[in-house]
Formats: sequence, C-alpha cells, structure tokens
Amino acid sequence: MTKEEFIEEIARYVKQYAPRYGILVYSPIIAQAVLESAYGTSELAVNAHNYFGLKYRKGRCPTACGIYYKNGSEQNPDGTYTSSAMQWMKFPDMENGVIGYFDFTNIANYQKLKGVTDPRQYLEYIKAAGYATSLSYVDNVYRVIETYHLTKYDNAPEPKTNFRVAIDAGHGSNTAGKRTPSGYREHWINVKCAGYFEEELRRCGIDTVRSGWNDENATDDADITLGARQNMIKNADCDISVSWHANAHGNGIQYTSAQGIETYIHSSPSAVRDSKNLANQVHSRLICGTAQKNRGVKSNNFAMCNCSAMNTKASILIEIGFMTNEYEEALLKSDAFCMECAREAAQGVCSYLGIPYKYE
Repeated sequence: MTKEEFIEEIARYVKQYAPRYGILVYSPIIAQAVLESAYGTSELAVNAHNYFGLKYRKGRCPTACGIYYKNGSEQNPDGTYTSSAMQWMKFPDMENGVIGYFDFTNIANYQKLKGVTDPRQYLEYIKAAGYATSLSYVDNVYRVIETYHLTKYDNAPEPKTNFRVAIDAGHGSNTAGKRTPSGYREHWINVKCAGYFEEELRRCGIDTVRSGWNDENATDDADITLGARQNMIKNADCDISVSWHANAHGNGIQYTSAQGIETYIHSSPSAVRDSKNLANQVHSRLICGTAQKNRGVKSNNFAMCNCSAMNTKASILIEIGFMTNEYEEALLKSDAFCMECAREAAQGVCSYLGIPYKYE
C-alpha cells in the first residue's frame, strides 16, 4: 500500500465514523494516523491494527480484540525520553482500529474535541488533554496536514444532536412461564431496568419512547404483540431501540447453573444494520460492572432486533442474567443491580451516539 493509498483508506473510515462522535474535522485525525503508524508500516499498525498509538485501557475500546505488548517511549518535560515495556490496544482490522480511536477519545477528558472545526485547535486540545507526550506533537502532525493537503477532507456535516431511543420491556405482567422458580416475574425485572434506563437517557438529553410498558407499575401491562411493538417504534421514528430481558434455562421450576449476560443483534444482514456497533458499546460496559459471566454479543432472529421492521439504525436485546440461576435471581430482584445495568447501558448508548454521558 502506497502512502497515498493509506491516506485514502484511513480517511474513508475517519469520515464514516467521526460524525457519530460529534467530531467535525478530519484532517488532524488522518494526519495522526500517518504520523503514529508511519503510513501503516509500524509494528503496531502491522501486528495490531493500532494506527494511533493507543495504549491499553480496560473497557475503553469495545472493538479491541486484545492486548499487544511492545516497548514504547515517552518524552519528559525536559526533552529527554523514558522507555519501558507497554501494553497497547489490539484491533482485528483498520476499520475497528479507527472506531477504537473515537472510543478512546470519547471520554470527559477529550470533550473539547467535539464541535472543533479548526485542525490546529483540535491538535492543541488533544495534546493538552494528555494524548501525546511529544513536545512538538502539534507541529509534527500539522506538518503532515500541510504536506498532503489533508484539509480537503474537512467537509464534515453538522452532527445530529436530537436522538430518540425506544425502550422495550419484554413480555407482559402475566405472560406464562416468564418468571423465576420462586415466582418473581420477568416483566417486573424488565420494567425496573427500563425505568432506570429511561432516567439515565433523559438526563443525557435523549428523547425516549416506551414499548411494552407505560409506567413504573409492572403489574398491569398486557403482553403486546411483537408486531405491534415493532410498528409503534417505527411510527415513533426512533433512531435505535433497546429491549430489556432476563434469561432462563431448564424447566423453569428448578434452578440451574446457567448464568451470565448476553446481548443480541439480528442474524439477518438486512435487519442488523449498525446493531453490532451499538451492541459492542453497551455489552462491553455491562460486563465491566457486576462480575457475571460474559456470554458475548450473539445473533438471532429476534423481532426486537429487526432494524428493517422498526426502521431503526440499530436495535439490540439485552439478557442481563438468568432468572433460573439462584444467585442471579437475587441480583435481578435488586434495585441496585438493575440501576447499575441501566447506567452501564446508557453509557454505551451515549458512546454510540457520540454524545457525553452526564453523571448525576
């Protein structure tokens, strides 16, 4: 791959994903990749698809696939360098490496980057936030922008700021079989998570639509058909949807050892759209909370994951634990656990939408 081909390839992914994170300028990011990866030829770029020198931070980049170990160096304030063994983010391909850059910088420390349209100001902000230790980092990266006239890529559209999320509480108050061995009903769990999740999203300025529930009283909700839920979400013009569920295993009467959290997307390529990205963002945060088995992001033909039927950009279904596992039943009954899951899922949604998560 020539230098020009590398720039075109990295620019394509930067332009695709930057607007989702509220980033309006592309040239400094493209230049960072050029400088950090030596046009994609560095050890990190070749072996780990890490084009931005991203150091490993647990849970920071959901698209990462592991850790890459190699020595690195940092420049001290007096101009000297210190070398040491370091851990770096590893990604499966260039696309996920670019997404990883935006996830890595999508934290409070880098919020000044959002909305910036001047390339040099972007670099000054990211340097001040601690992204790089090189004393001449801004000048070095900006020189790349000038050399390759990268400002030609700076035609970012205004980011969308008004989002609407459908919050679905699975099943109904009296749906047969959907309960723990002790009789605690799944819908009660789903509504509790949905309610906390709605509070989190609305605090972050996100509009919400309820599906399968109408208030905090989980004892009087009819089991609305899947088709009716899909139509309601479609007619409400929702950007994404999140369906809350609790899992089960066995005959439903006896407890079993099945346990853990799993997140679903649709199995049909025509119905999945951008759901995998949303699922990765949400699931990575859920498994970093309460210590439960990570059952991963999976695919199935669940109706509440069908983006085509609901005309959503992304739709996921979360199974936050097993009702038929005695330990997880206690978790699912807990307000604190449901609140924690709601908070973590909201953080994932905010990251996906490219807006800051607002703490209380």
